[in-house]
Amino acid sequence: MEKKLTMAANIAIIVVAIVAVTVLVRSWKYSGAGNGQGGSPKALIGKQFPVAQSWAANHKTVVLALSVGCHFCTASAPFYQRLMTYAGTHQANVVAFMPQSKEEGSQYLKQLGLNIPVVGQADFQQINVSGTPTLFLVDSEGIVREVWQGQLEENREKKVLSMLG
Repeated sequence: MEKKLTMAANIAIIVVAIVAVTVLVRSWKYSGAGNGQGGSPKALIGKQFPVAQSWAANHKTVVLALSVGCHFCTASAPFYQRLMTYAGTHQANVVAFMPQSKEEGSQYLKQLGLNIPVVGQADFQQINVSGTPTLFLVDSEGIVREVWQGQLEENREKKVLSMLG
């Protein structure tokens, strides 16, 4: 009898393990990590940026994906100020998307000393952003050419500026 109970317990453990693994795999797959949606913003390189915008008006556009209260976004504000100035002299544009309302986002940017004319609200899952700040370089066709994540070190800031022209 004890042998049968041990065998039944072992089978139950195996069944539970199989169910748990199946649930984890499905969760990972449907979260986008395995299918190019969600996951890394770098998956958008070479593809149309998923938020409608008038890209053709500028040679290049830097899309800032920021969030109100993000420590790294706030710490990056001096770079974004330089970026705005540089973009203005190189036929480039800077726009910002946030998960918060446009009004809340605009107020946050003003607190940082950033006068970004186009501030939009975006579902960050739609643009593959899992952390802020994330910067996208988008060409005049709306195609993502490069992506940078996190607070950028000086050499990466220079790379962003150099890619504007």
